[in-house]
Amino acid sequence: SGVTGIFESVDITGAATLTVTGSVGIGTGDPSTQLSVINNTPGTNVLANFGATTIDGATRNGGIQINQVDSQGDKTWGIWGKGLGLYNNGALKFTYLGARTGTLDAGTDILMLDSAGFVGIGTSDPTEELHVSGSSTTTVRVDGSAVNLEIQAQGSTRASVGTITNHPLRLVSNNTERLTILGAGNVGIGTTNPTTPLHVK
Repeated sequence: SGVTGIFESVDITGAATLTVTGSVGIGTGDPSTQLSVINNTPGTNVLANFGATTIDGATRNGGIQINQVDSQGDKTWGIWGKGLGLYNNGALKFTYLGARTGTLDAGTDILMLDSAGFVGIGTSDPTEELHVSGSSTTTVRVDGSAVNLEIQAQGSTRASVGTITNHPLRLVSNNTERLTILGAGNVGIGTTNPTTPLHVK
């Protein structure tokens, strides 16, 4: 109690706990945050391991819980490893847990990166290189400096692809523009500047 200084090792056994007031540095004697982990040894870059552990009688995958308190309320995020599933054979999972909680394995999946290279947004089991899922209308938006493109699946009714700014939409094959839809609605096949509602060249 009340011990300060720099230690080469700390041994805590049994039911003992370590309570720290201030900052903790691992690999540094001058921590700049509450916990600073630094490894300056050439050829090594693993700073910390968070492995599977047993809590409350249940085995949980390794992970990190981040608590955030601001004007919008008390929020908790979880980042941890997910075991074998229907499609993902081991994955890194980002989840929004809502109000502060002591359990990581709950909440809403925001992003999933699995070991096969698949990325899931809104789904915990991505089946393609990029798999986006929503509860109703799901939209993927791509913004350029002025042109904005949306790909949208609208529930069980229809799907749409197009610009949401006043710019043309073009379909390309073999690096050649084949069909152009101008912002005013004219459609060109074989031309990028259709002058009538349907212009075939």
